[in-house]
Amino acid sequence: MEEVKTAGAVPAQRVPRKRKRGRRLLLLLLILMLAAAAVLVWRQMGRSPYDDRLEANAVVGSVPGKTQEQLQAELNEKVAEKMISFTINANPVYPDGKSAGNILFENPANNDKYTRLELVRDDTEEIIYQTGLMEPGTYVPEAPLDVDLGPGEYVCTAYIHAYKLADESYVGKVAAGVTVYVEG
Repeated sequence: MEEVKTAGAVPAQRVPRKRKRGRRLLLLLLILMLAAAAVLVWRQMGRSPYDDRLEANAVVGSVPGKTQEQLQAELNEKVAEKMISFTINANPVYPDGKSAGNILFENPANNDKYTRLELVRDDTEEIIYQTGLMEPGTYVPEAPLDVDLGPGEYVCTAYIHAYKLADESYVGKVAAGVTVYVEG
């Protein structure tokens, strides 16, 4: 049998056992440190800057003893506070720029707030009509515009502002598209 020699091959050297064990322990320690760092980073990423201000003893949910109907009534009350009901003619017609037109703006009786209307031209942002505060259950059947407009079609936005009945504090506003027609 002939011995085959490989050019440039070096015979494997044995690494002492103590060295191997030390390297394994070092590698294991490094992996544990990286894992601990990853866990800390992950926990901090999920924290809000406000977490320290939150009450630690707070329990999620409602106070025991409230019925489902009571909870639903509370939710309905909150929703009703912010809802603004109204009716308006989406296409009021004015015989000319100075005459009254059929605006038909209503604050329904079931609306528990004052309302006020601002009719604003979309192209110029000019307020062309506005009401004073209107009580629930009232409406304006017709009214002249506050601005003398020439004949034409005017694309507008009706902004309905709402105020609490108790103290007239502002609740919010809603908007609706309205096209005003001035005939002559």
